[in-house]
Parts: sequence; C-alpha cells; structure tokens
Amino acid sequence: MSMIKCPECGKEISDKTKKCLNCGCPIKKNLSKKTIEIIVIVILLFAAIGGVTYKVISDKQEKERQEEIERELAAKERIKKEYKENVSSIITKIYDGAAEAESVGDLTYDVWYNSIWEEKDSKTNKYTMKNGKFNKDFNTSLQNLYKDPEYTKKISNIENNQKEVSDLMKKLRTPPAGYKETYEIITDVYESYLTFTNLAINPTGSLTSFSAAYNAAKSDFINQYSKTNNID
Repeated sequence: MSMIKCPECGKEISDKTKKCLNCGCPIKKNLSKKTIEIIVIVILLFAAIGGVTYKVISDKQEKERQEEIERELAAKERIKKEYKENVSSIITKIYDGAAEAESVGDLTYDVWYNSIWEEKDSKTNKYTMKNGKFNKDFNTSLQNLYKDPEYTKKISNIENNQKEVSDLMKKLRTPPAGYKETYEIITDVYESYLTFTNLAINPTGSLTSFSAAYNAAKSDFINQYSKTNNID
C-alpha cells in the first residue's frame, strides 16, 4: 500500500481508499502502467485480428469474383464452340440434302422429258417404256417413277434432311458475339435450300415451268452456298 494526496484537501491518504477520510472527496484511481500496457496490447491484438480477418474475407471475395469471371468466360467459349459446331453441321447437312434433291430433280426432269419426246435412256427407260414401247401418257411414266422404291427412299431422305436442318436452324437463332454475319449467310443458304429441295420432291406445273423453276432454284442455291466458303 502507498500513500497519495487527496486532490481536494491535500491530506495524505491510502491509495486503496475510495474517498478521503478527511474531507470525503471521492478518489479516482489511476490505471497502473502495467494495466495500460495490457489494454494497449489487447487493443492492438484485436486490431491485428480484425485486419487479418478483413484481408482473409477480402481475398476470398476477390477469389470468388475471379472464379465467377472465369466461369462466365468459359461459358461464353462453350457457347461459341457449340455454335460453330452447329454451323459446320448445318452446312454439311444442307449440302447432302441438296445433292440428294439434285439427283431426284434431275431424274424427274429426264423421265418427264424423255417420256414426252420418246428419248431412250438407260436411266429412264424402265419408267418411260413398257414392252419396248413408250407410254402414251407422260403421267404414267411419272407415276412409275414416284412408285419406285429407290426414288421414294430418296424423297424420304430429303424430308428427313429438311427436318434435321430445320432443327439446327432453331439452335442458330441467337448467334453469340461475332457470329451475326455467319447467321445471316446461313439463313440465306437455308432459304435457297428449302426452295430447291421442295421443288425436287414436289414437282408441279408443266415440264417447261418445272424446268425453269427448278434450274433457277438450283442456280440460286449454288450461288448462296458458295458464300459458306467465307465462314471461318
């Protein structure tokens, strides 16, 4: 125990007392140096812990942001890759369908023409002739063609091809960044492809009108399809 002076009356009193025994003045005890040092250390410790905690949280949030950015970039790349694959697939399928349609359309024209003008041809004779004589009506020749299993199979192939191409077009409706021009080219090719294949599987009109429409559609398709060479 040590003695201190009362701040009010100046009398010496014990540092343990709560008030001056002489004048009754309340005695405020000062913190010891050691206590102050402990308090400072505790404050600094809490500040350090808070700083470390903030940095950990901040680093975690930054890492999560970076991971989210990477996921978004990866997703965009996947979309572009898938779109490019679908573009490649539709170009191939359109070509295959058009090639089959050309085979069908050319044969239809040949059977029609050879039946009218009684032209012999190893490819068309089985449709245009019977017992060594040409059919009296070209419609009979065309009906023979339309009933031929090989011919009907080709028609079925073209119709299935049209459906597959249509399904792919639906997937291409929303092009990602950088593919707008590609989509426009594919759209033009698709429209010309539909016109051409539909004429091949559904010939109508006279031989002259069918031939004119068919050849125009084929020419337009070839022109439109050539634009796919500009697609990366």
